Amino acid sequence: MKQATSVGNISTEPAPASAELAANKALPFKTLSDEALLLSLAHWAYQFTPSVCLHRPRGLNQSGIFLEVAPSLRLFGGLPALCTRLLEGLGTLGYSLSYGVSLTASSAWWLAKYPSTQQIRITERSALQSLLPSLPVSVLDQATPHLKTLESCGIRSVGELLQLPRDGIARRFGPALLTEIDQAFAWKPEVHVWVEPPPVFQMQREMPFHTTHIAGLLRCAEQLLIPLCLWLQGRRAATRILQWRFRHSQDFASERSVRSAEPQNNVQAWLQLLQDELTRQPLTKEACDIALNVTELETDINNTGSLFPGQQEQAQAWGQLLNRLQARLGAEHTQCIASQADARPEKAHRQTALELSTHQPARKHTENTVLRNPLRLPRPLWLLEKPSRLRLEKDMPCQQGKLSMLAGPERIQFGWWDGSATVRDYFIAQDIDQSQLWVYREIEPATQRSRWYLQGLFA
Repeated sequence: MKQATSVGNISTEPAPASAELAANKALPFKTLSDEALLLSLAHWAYQFTPSVCLHRPRGLNQSGIFLEVAPSLRLFGGLPALCTRLLEGLGTLGYSLSYGVSLTASSAWWLAKYPSTQQIRITERSALQSLLPSLPVSVLDQATPHLKTLESCGIRSVGELLQLPRDGIARRFGPALLTEIDQAFAWKPEVHVWVEPPPVFQMQREMPFHTTHIAGLLRCAEQLLIPLCLWLQGRRAATRILQWRFRHSQDFASERSVRSAEPQNNVQAWLQLLQDELTRQPLTKEACDIALNVTELETDINNTGSLFPGQQEQAQAWGQLLNRLQARLGAEHTQCIASQADARPEKAHRQTALELSTHQPARKHTENTVLRNPLRLPRPLWLLEKPSRLRLEKDMPCQQGKLSMLAGPERIQFGWWDGSATVRDYFIAQDIDQSQLWVYREIEPATQRSRWYLQGLFA
């Protein structure tokens, strides 16, 4: 036994559900063709089940999506909970959803097309025989061209149509009508071609007119971002980088990489970042088409639960701030400090790209940390840009007077493998003003001569 759901019309199998999407709101989807929207919604529905197929009856304006949801019911907490998720998810995209639930995809589609059956969910085979005959004959896709003829014959319901001789129905209205009826009642198996979302996203759109204006570019870019974000949401994924390609002529194109500090799958968020990028660096030549390519995916952190709800909102707010700063100032002007594997203090850190995952609060030192490193001295927060050499008096370093050593030495020996060998003994010293300094004695490996330097200051 199967369950099916249909989108555009949504239909599901074992206790199938069919749902018809009605574009009641003037949202960005108006910029997409019906065919592109249907495929994008199929990619979005992939998050509920891997069995998704398009339903496009020939010669009819109506089309939809079938979802086989039986294997997913336990994961989503049952059929009512799954239908609620569908309704809420499509509602956030700006669409209302009429749906039906049945054991076959065709009957689920019928229920979706007939508004008064929205609360009917056929989960038993016997219900197919008792409920479907009462539906109007207009729910059959193959009966649409023959409705006036059927009405003139006094046939208004599926049950009245079934009372006619099958041979006569096939001769008068074609065998496709009988096939649809047999599949809806589970008298004949249904065959579906499942949609397989591509592993990477690549799409191109031709500009309606050549332009360098940001508003026109964003309108065309939105037609690419909507399918992208539906594809990402269907895979429960997000991305940090979009590769845009603006073609200006047959032989010339420019590329832009738009980055986000945190993984994103939101249309408006990416539109804002692209707008900031184009404002900072406008196109110098008119674009005739736009292409979008995404290959790097990450798990969507917004789909993961948190024990403390406030943490996710704080991370999102911080990520939005970083995104705007990078888009407006450029990645080269928004960097952070990261550690690297070098024991020399002046080379232990480097500047790197600022990302939400790398910019986390530093972990505080604990007593256990200190115990695991008993020979390591405390480090000052203030390091000099370049170590300052200290003068000596009777072999003792001086900084406005002789220094007294409070702690040390701590030996740092590094770089002998790359020709820049360093041997240093670090001390915590105190000057005549009671200020604490971080100094070291550098020993030349060849001559064993030593020199003293001031490296940092303790606050």
